[in-house]
Amino acid sequence: MERSEYGDERSREEPGKPVSKRTLPDELRSVLLAHALQAPDPAGTVHRVLAETVAAEQRRSASRWRPRNLLAAGAAAVLVAALAGVGYIVDQGQQSAGRNNGATAGSASVPGPRGAANGQLGSGPPGIGRAEAPQRPYIAPGDTVGSANAPAPPGPKCAQLLPGSRPVIGSAVKVRLAGVSHDEYLYDFLCVLSDSQRSASTVAVYAGTPGALRLQAVLVPAADDEQVDYMGSSDNGQVLAVQLLTHEGTLIRKDFSTGDGTHFTASSFAVAPACLPSDLSVRIGQVDPASPTGGPRPYAVQLTKHSAGICVLSGYPAVTAADGTPAGVALTLRGASGGWGGDVPPIVELAQGTTVAAMIEPAAHPKCAQNAAVAVTLPNGRPVGVLAAGFALCGAQVHPIVASRSGSA
Repeated sequence: MERSEYGDERSREEPGKPVSKRTLPDELRSVLLAHALQAPDPAGTVHRVLAETVAAEQRRSASRWRPRNLLAAGAAAVLVAALAGVGYIVDQGQQSAGRNNGATAGSASVPGPRGAANGQLGSGPPGIGRAEAPQRPYIAPGDTVGSANAPAPPGPKCAQLLPGSRPVIGSAVKVRLAGVSHDEYLYDFLCVLSDSQRSASTVAVYAGTPGALRLQAVLVPAADDEQVDYMGSSDNGQVLAVQLLTHEGTLIRKDFSTGDGTHFTASSFAVAPACLPSDLSVRIGQVDPASPTGGPRPYAVQLTKHSAGICVLSGYPAVTAADGTPAGVALTLRGASGGWGGDVPPIVELAQGTTVAAMIEPAAHPKCAQNAAVAVTLPNGRPVGVLAAGFALCGAQVHPIVASRSGSA
């Protein structure tokens, strides 16, 4: 046997001998490989398709007779479906190669057992159990701009949205739209308390004019109760795109199309749901501090996604004594040993095999006994498990979930 230009095996022609007939799987394999050269692991893709379709059909045919025309029709349908599937894989691969999605995705790990005992947590051998970072629907990053010269849009103020908070600009980008002669600027306005609690976002679009920005429209009002994750434009410049986290913890994308840069039509679709306890395995253990202080070593609550697909987490996990003993735990963005460096907790996406974590910094001199076990609850209020512990909760700091195994980013 020899291999064709697409890598499939075919009979060698010898002078004076009839050419052996190629089987249906041979023909399908050649065609599939011809259309899968740019797909990741094309041979594996083809073998999987054949094993699940033609090979299964042949096994069934061995046990009972089927009319020839039905088998041919089935093979044709398999070929059409397979080519469509491989084309989708190739297209996705090409799009992924050119993306600059800015996604926050945790480093991958091998999922541990649910409720694993307390112990030392390391990063694991390099390359073991790694998963690809989750891919977002494409949003061109645009040019990040400063937060000045943008008048706040009218509407509710921080005193109404979040009493005692201060107004900030979460992010701002400059984008260009096809058919619009001027630059467009997207701004995310929000209100933030000193403990990092935040209001929903107000997303507004501005026109670039000499020396100033002119408000064109409010695309997402604070009343929608959504937080900005990412802003930009579609790759073809046809729409402004905003990715948002809803109050329920679902990640959605809203596209805003316009003909003049002033009047916009919105459409939206879901990107990823909120993570559920059934999606995750959880464990807890000591980690190395990002900034050694000589104090107690921090711990990390590690959450590993074992289900397929992508889900989203954002915020602080609740860590309480399993026996119900009250404990004064402070929710802080960052402490002496590490945590998160932003103004608000990040939005973190998890693919299958991805591990993210929240750091716990015990107090140097706690005024309570160590907790033998702690209960962990997701930011959306869903409990994920009771874990063995060996530290005191009183005076401890809990930092947000971030895209790292140590809980510091």
